Amino acid sequence: MMNSDPHIPRKPGHAARPVGDSPQRWIIHCIACETPVEPWQTEGYAFGYCKTCYDVLMDEDMLP
Repeated sequence: MMNSDPHIPRKPGHAARPVGDSPQRWIIHCIACETPVEPWQTEGYAFGYCKTCYDVLMDEDMLP
């Protein structure tokens, strides 16, 4: 049977985050420039880079 009390207790500090906002533990700092990076911002996140640094690193025109 469902609880008839309409009040649902919530843990303090768990405010709703805007859509697209990552939890603090997911935010890393780019290993090249120290810019904070969220996982949805770049494919370079898995390697520790922000979008700008990852794009420079992967730029084929820069290869010898």
